[in-house]
Amino acid sequence: MFIYMCYKYWHNSVHPSFYHSGKFLKLDKITEMRFKPSFLLCNGFLQTCYISIASKFAKKLEFDKEVFKYSDGGQTYLDWKFPENKTKGICMILPGLTGNCNDIYVISAAKEALKNGYIAVVCNHRGVPGLKISSPKLYCAASSWDLREIVDYIHSKYPDEKLYCIGFSLGANIIGKYLGEEKSESKITSAVCINSPLQMFKIDLDSVYFGFFTRILCNNVKRKIREHIYLEDELKKTHGVSMTEVLEKSKTLKEIDHNLTAKLFGYGSADNYYLKAASSNFIESIETPTLFICALDDPVSLKECIPYSSFPSEHKRDNGNEHIALLTTNGGGHCAHFTSVFSGSQWFNKPAFHFLEHTNKQD
Repeated sequence: MFIYMCYKYWHNSVHPSFYHSGKFLKLDKITEMRFKPSFLLCNGFLQTCYISIASKFAKKLEFDKEVFKYSDGGQTYLDWKFPENKTKGICMILPGLTGNCNDIYVISAAKEALKNGYIAVVCNHRGVPGLKISSPKLYCAASSWDLREIVDYIHSKYPDEKLYCIGFSLGANIIGKYLGEEKSESKITSAVCINSPLQMFKIDLDSVYFGFFTRILCNNVKRKIREHIYLEDELKKTHGVSMTEVLEKSKTLKEIDHNLTAKLFGYGSADNYYLKAASSNFIESIETPTLFICALDDPVSLKECIPYSSFPSEHKRDNGNEHIALLTTNGGGHCAHFTSVFSGSQWFNKPAFHFLEHTNKQD
């Protein structure tokens, strides 16, 4: 076991690979930001599992909660935190599937944003704990329409502030889709997408670690569904969906998406939902500087879902979209990249905010 841990630590402690066009040549020193995992978290499985432990012990930030109303009557929380000094802009943080401002990776990104002089605002998904769902919609990996409303609202509220985005997992997928749809009309100055399931239709979580993570995600989503079981009658009337039956029949995340999400949003099946919602369909249309950070040992957003052909590379600068860049690390897991089990520090903040700073100065 010790030899294995030494090997994984050595294998994962290498410089990241950076795929980009000449537009980002000044960012080449980003490859010097070597990710060195905690020795005790030497692979993607351990890194990812540690998120729940670190989240329990992390010092929470006190956010100012604002209830945001969507145009269809739905609602969510915008969690605001303001820096002490003059701001460089607003950093919008989009959590993963069941994430919120109490998760370590969100706290970590918010702290880094504040340290660098940004206003931090966590843009939660529908169904966030502590707030009732007031329309018959839950989460959706394709919900760029929700992000569009939030971006427009924040831009109108703070018209003189530049807007930046950092998204994790499902939140990263939504950002990629939104930016691709908006093209040159985007109100976002630059964005970072961390561990995005870019080609989610290629992901088979049932085959990874014996389905461990799909069961974890399934249970987390089920918990969220139970919190909003009061929607049972309304969803039966509007979509013919029984939340009780979904809870009973679904054993994996894909089954929940097939029995619930795909039906609520008109996709018909989980396979069609994953195919249509994947941000890989949109990223080649992005005209906003955007960095995608992926870990090759990510047990959720698997390395097989990275569309390398969409990104320029050192030998093929003319290929792919010049406005997007890809940074890959051998290790890091899913929304983890822990460098210490004691401090809970996460490496992804270094390249993420280096990228935002660079694009801030360029703008």
